[in-house]
Amino acid sequence: MATLSSLAEDPERIKARFITKERNDAGIYGMTFFINNREQAVIVDDQFPAANDSRPFPYPVPLYAQFPSWNVDRLSPSEHGDGGELWVMLLEKAWAKLHGSYARIVGGWSTMVSQHLTGFPSEHMEHEKMTADELWSKICRYDALGYSLNTTTLM
Repeated sequence: MATLSSLAEDPERIKARFITKERNDAGIYGMTFFINNREQAVIVDDQFPAANDSRPFPYPVPLYAQFPSWNVDRLSPSEHGDGGELWVMLLEKAWAKLHGSYARIVGGWSTMVSQHLTGFPSEHMEHEKMTADELWSKICRYDALGYSLNTTTLM
């Protein structure tokens, strides 16, 4: 989720992953990931695991990726960040499909996700192995270059 959030700072990065550009009544969506340095399609539907008992909501609540508005109309990030992004749940479902289940995508390194979504190399930095000045210098340099930055913790 951290990787999706940082990539969505530039909505074109997310839009580029989708083969299916509009919401559709069939509920079938294609997107691409970079697998072994080759762009490959992954097809998923819009049926998501949901809680049987989702009180206080009068409707089932998705078990995994969630957002505040539940108006799942948009397939790409909004500049307003007001929820309603179906793209988050679709990308998460496709990522889970690539790995065999939702359970197998819990935790891990954001660099791996970033490489699969962008096709570009990623760098993992362990904060405790560098000084605060070294870390801040790298963050500033990478941000100035327009790189996608995120931070994660292991679970």
